[in-house]
Amino acid sequence: MSPKRLIPGFRWSGTLGAVALMLSACGGGGGGGIVPGGVVGDCTSISGTPGGYSMGLCATATANGLVLESALQPVDAVVSVAPGGTSYTLDLRSYPDADLGVHTFDHPADESLLNTLGDVQGVRFEKVYAAGTYAAVGDFSDARDRNTGASMWGAAGGLSYTNFGFWERFVSASEGYAGGWYGARSPADANPSLPTSGSATYTGVAVGGLAPVKGNPPVYGLSADLSLTAYFATGSVTGSMSNFALSTSLGANPANIADVSLTGSIAGSGFTGAIATAGGEAGNFEGAFFGPQPAGKTGPAEVGGRFQFVTPDARQVVGAFGGRQ
Repeated sequence: MSPKRLIPGFRWSGTLGAVALMLSACGGGGGGGIVPGGVVGDCTSISGTPGGYSMGLCATATANGLVLESALQPVDAVVSVAPGGTSYTLDLRSYPDADLGVHTFDHPADESLLNTLGDVQGVRFEKVYAAGTYAAVGDFSDARDRNTGASMWGAAGGLSYTNFGFWERFVSASEGYAGGWYGARSPADANPSLPTSGSATYTGVAVGGLAPVKGNPPVYGLSADLSLTAYFATGSVTGSMSNFALSTSLGANPANIADVSLTGSIAGSGFTGAIATAGGEAGNFEGAFFGPQPAGKTGPAEVGGRFQFVTPDARQVVGAFGGRQ
C-alpha cells in the first residue's frame, strides 16, 4: 500500500497528510479528507486572482485546528511525453508566490502503483524532493475501470494519439498546486487539418480533483463520462461530462455534482468554450483534435482537453479529458 493521498493516487505528506485519510494508490479502501473547522487565515497559494486551469491548495494552522483552502489558479502547465512513453516532463510556469519549475519523470524508474481518480485508474509518475515537497504526473490515456481493470475504451484499448491526466506539485508540506493536462502523443499527431463539413462525436473519460474553498472539506479525486460533438461546418462543439464519481465511494456522488454541458467554438485545430448546468455550475474548457482521420469517419481520430468549474456549494473542480470517435 502506498502513502496516504489527499487527492487519491498522489502523495500529500507532512501537515496535510496528517489531516487527510484518502484512498490509496493501489485502489483499495476508501475515505475522504477530514479537515477540522476553524478561522481561515491567508495562504500564499490563494493570494492571487483565480482564473486558471489549476488550483492552489494549502493548510493554515488556527486555534481550532488545520483548515484547508483552495482557489482556481492561473498556473499554466505543459506536460510532454517522450516518444514511446520513455519519460514525462512537467513544465510549470512560475506563479508569483512560487517557482514551480520543470520536472522530468523517467519510465519506469519514477512510475509507481496505479493512480485512482474517481472510478478509473491510470499510471502515475512521482519524484519526492523533501518532506512534503514533490511533483507527480498521472496519465489516463489508457484509463481502466478501478474494479475490473478493463479498459474504459473497450476492446481496442487506450487512446493512440492523445495523452491526458492530472498533475500535482507541492512546494512545501502545506502548500501545493494541481491541475489537468493534455497533449499530442507525438508532434505528428498534433495540428491535424479539419474538414469543412460534417460532424464527429467523441466519447471518453474525464478525470480531476474537487477541492474545498476556505475550509469546506474534503478533497476528492473524480472521474466522469465525456461526450463531445464537433460540427465542422459551423465551427462549433457541444457536449457533456456526466456520471461523476468521487474517490470517496465507488459509484457515489456525495457532492451531488450535476452533469455539465460544454458549448464552444473551433479555432484552428483546437476549441474553447464554457461549462454550465441547471445546477448552477459555471466554468471553462479548452482542447484540441489529435491524430489522422479514421477510415469511414469525419475529422481527426481523437480529442484531448482540460476544464475547470465551480459547484453551487463553491467547490473548485479542475481536470482533463480524452475521447475518440
